[in-house]
Amino acid sequence: MIRKVVRLPRIGERIVKTAVAVFICLVINHLRGFRAGEMSSEAAITAVICMQPYVSTAREYAISRFIATLIGTVWGLGLLVILYSSPFFASHYILIYLLIALGVLLCIHSTLVIRMPDTSSLAVIIFIGMVIAFPNIANPIPDTINRMADILIGTAVAIIVNIIELPRIVDPNQIFFINTSDLSPGYLSQASPSVIFALHRLIADKAMICLQSRHAPAFLSLPSSEGNIKMPMIVMDGAAIFDPEDNRYIWVEHISLEDVEKLAKTLEGYGISYSVYTIHRQRVNIFHMGEIRPEEQIVYDRMKRSPYRSYLDGEVYDPSEVVYFKIIVNKADAEAVEKTVRNVVESGSLRMALYPQDGAKDLAALYIYSAFAEMERARKYLMDFYHEDYPDMRAVIMSSAHGYRDERDAMHLLRKVRDLYKPVKFLKE
Repeated sequence: MIRKVVRLPRIGERIVKTAVAVFICLVINHLRGFRAGEMSSEAAITAVICMQPYVSTAREYAISRFIATLIGTVWGLGLLVILYSSPFFASHYILIYLLIALGVLLCIHSTLVIRMPDTSSLAVIIFIGMVIAFPNIANPIPDTINRMADILIGTAVAIIVNIIELPRIVDPNQIFFINTSDLSPGYLSQASPSVIFALHRLIADKAMICLQSRHAPAFLSLPSSEGNIKMPMIVMDGAAIFDPEDNRYIWVEHISLEDVEKLAKTLEGYGISYSVYTIHRQRVNIFHMGEIRPEEQIVYDRMKRSPYRSYLDGEVYDPSEVVYFKIIVNKADAEAVEKTVRNVVESGSLRMALYPQDGAKDLAALYIYSAFAEMERARKYLMDFYHEDYPDMRAVIMSSAHGYRDERDAMHLLRKVRDLYKPVKFLKE
């Protein structure tokens, strides 16, 4: 009988800090004179909401929480003053409900006026929480003051606890492989400042991070990080390794000369225009073959703006330097084009990869590489390179479970890297 071993998730730093922050908030409430049965939970709830992995994001949550609370309590207090000052409302619950609905409208509109729509839900919850107990609220003004005090206490505690660093140990014998597509929306978009800051912080701590991209180095999604990247990067979908410190390619998997000639002949025979990407003198050179179509022109006009690659006319300088072919097609035609070149690719020495064309929703890009141009093989080359000096070095392949949806996914991935590279000393498995 096979027993399935259930591995419980380990207790992380954020869990410990959240528990500590809640404890501190409860102690402060006790010192303020609150006891069980009358103790407010606002401070503890605020600390939980504001408890983020980095101080910068905790501060943003704290500000949002405070502003939402301020809006909700101001409109809630205003409504309570109206209700208590006019006995007429006490016996007409439909009017009370209409006033509450009006208060909800004012809360949401207030968040839009200050351009913080993300706080609207919280402002409405706080507003309803204040007024829903009418007429069983004995002292609305002191209650409102206590609520604001709770929010400030919870906010301050969360930020202070976040600043405190738990003792960590470094596990340096790891190379973390991270896809740039997991850190930013796309190669035409820059990663958020928080993501770049977190990445820089890991690199400054001497974490060995290898970025992986299916694009050339000029397409990397983290332009403001280039000066801080120390590790070689795997680029061109595993066809090359680029060293940003020396500004050179340390490994390239070219398409064989025979396959270059065979592919070019096949594509030209069917009248399919294409681009040939070569690495010549440590620079990416792109040669477009055939008549450029209108849909291609839009893509090329945008890419030509980059100073990091050269678009050239005429024949390829040296066919032995070809790294890959790229064919831009309408998505509706992609299958037919893929079928056209399949006979050449199925020889076993080439591989195809079809991706959506970034920045053009109706277009697809068909890439043709050497069959040996793969991420896994590039990672093995890099690991063999480091094993000469660091025999205990091991590869850690990081990936986001859902891919990049928003900044939180990227931050979560980098937090996992930090926890593997510098685990909390007393929480290490």
